[in-house]
Amino acid sequence: MQELLNFLSNPWPWYVSGPLIGLMIPTLLLVINKNFGVSSSYKHMCAAFGLKKISFFDYNWKDYSWSLFFVLGIFISGIIVAFFIPNPNNIDLSENFIVWLQEHGLNNANGFLPQEIFCFEQLSSLRTLIILIGGDF
Repeated sequence: MQELLNFLSNPWPWYVSGPLIGLMIPTLLLVINKNFGVSSSYKHMCAAFGLKKISFFDYNWKDYSWSLFFVLGIFISGIIVAFFIPNPNNIDLSENFIVWLQEHGLNNANGFLPQEIFCFEQLSSLRTLIILIGGDF
């Protein structure tokens, strides 16, 4: 039992977890005829909040309440992780990645949110704004 817990508590390699996540979408669609994703939950929230005057939101949103619980679970798990990570600024990065970051102008690669990238001064750059707006679309 301890071996199983050790296996499950360690991160799985990307080549295992990525395809498993990717296979969830067609599996849900084929097996239970449900769309999976956070984006479709916005539609269900709008229907739940009474936007039924618009025909796009005029359906029984309770049939899709499971996806709203999924989004709520993502939000709650993010809060739980934020409280239980002892020090998010101490992460291990490979030397090659640190060199790559320095080649691209990032000298302080500590933490999940390096201040050289995640700061309000970055928003003054036209390039950054184009990337952010383009990423939204």
